[in-house]
Amino acid sequence: MRNLLNENPELSRELIAKVELGNKRDADGETVTAREIYLEAWDRLPDPKENWEPFSQWIADCLFGNYIDSNNYEEAEKWAEASYKSRPDEIETSCLVQLGLVNYEMGKIDAALDWFGRAYAVGKYRAFQGFDKKYFDFFKKNKR
Repeated sequence: MRNLLNENPELSRELIAKVELGNKRDADGETVTAREIYLEAWDRLPDPKENWEPFSQWIADCLFGNYIDSNNYEEAEKWAEASYKSRPDEIETSCLVQLGLVNYEMGKIDAALDWFGRAYAVGKYRAFQGFDKKYFDFFKKNKR
């Protein structure tokens, strides 16, 4: 993992401004505009895109949330996977819950339980905080 803040402060400032603008548009209900801004930010990351702390995971998480809110689970899964590839360390659990969540919503129950189980193994209940309680309840009821 490389730190873009240290390696390219100018690009980092640009990306921070872009993502914050995207977040504002998302909060204002301008979902498509926000998505376009997030995708522009992602495109500005140097290759390999999943390798840049703190931006890779941040932008992927924004895109995941944007697509989940739009009920576009196939695209949300793509960004949950990008977030997973971008995680800075093994104790980061939100991307694991995201992968469980999107698989749950697509009806892929075994995959959902697997991802939720991985998140729970690392963070117990804390891993599910900030997500709809239904996901933890599902996991708790169905865990193997």
